[in-house]
Amino acid sequence: MGFVEIARGLFALLFFQTSWSFQGRQGLGLKFVLLVTSRTREQRRRIMEHARGALNTNPFSAGALVGAIERAEYDVQELQTIDRFAVTAQRVLAAGGDVFFWQTLRPALTALAVLLALFGSPFAPFAFLIAFNALTLGTRAIGLRLGYRQGRECVPLLQARFDRWTRTLTLFASVVVGMILVPALLGGHPLHVSITMLAMLPLIAVAFIALRRNVSPTYLLIISLLIFAGLKVIL
Repeated sequence: MGFVEIARGLFALLFFQTSWSFQGRQGLGLKFVLLVTSRTREQRRRIMEHARGALNTNPFSAGALVGAIERAEYDVQELQTIDRFAVTAQRVLAAGGDVFFWQTLRPALTALAVLLALFGSPFAPFAFLIAFNALTLGTRAIGLRLGYRQGRECVPLLQARFDRWTRTLTLFASVVVGMILVPALLGGHPLHVSITMLAMLPLIAVAFIALRRNVSPTYLLIISLLIFAGLKVIL
């Protein structure tokens, strides 16, 4: 799948849910995207003639499903095989996508926007919107390309990426929330306290890397308390 096909697929995926219904759910949207990204007249004929069942998955991870089905249609696989794959894949992508986008990415970016607002940035809301939309569009593009290249194998690959991204963002959100809560616990103007925390950024980066390498949070907490106690005595 080349650049033109991915660009067309991204544009079509923006309308993936516009025809949602209680009966077909996202089924009509899937057919529309497949028609837009199909390469040959025979593909379009097969897509139009085949009556697909109801489909419901995360709209941001649907690109992988579209890419895999598009590859299967291009290889002229049996329609029953494609339908069985779609039924299984939609559930896996829905579960992984919902956890990553709704339960992890959105709260993490919200916390980051709040932190930027504490620093007095007027662009905090725009940072959330830009980052969220950029990441969701990027995931759609990655899914389309991965699905078309790997076929049905794209589902476990994308699920593994979701798991890895979820762990990383969870740690990131924990650090950001801590930087928000510390001013509230220490008292004083949040902006003034937050500025003094900039000196702690190297320590925060070290802690983040350590957590990524599965170092025990208990050990990190003990080490942090010892460091703070030593700084208290010195200063």
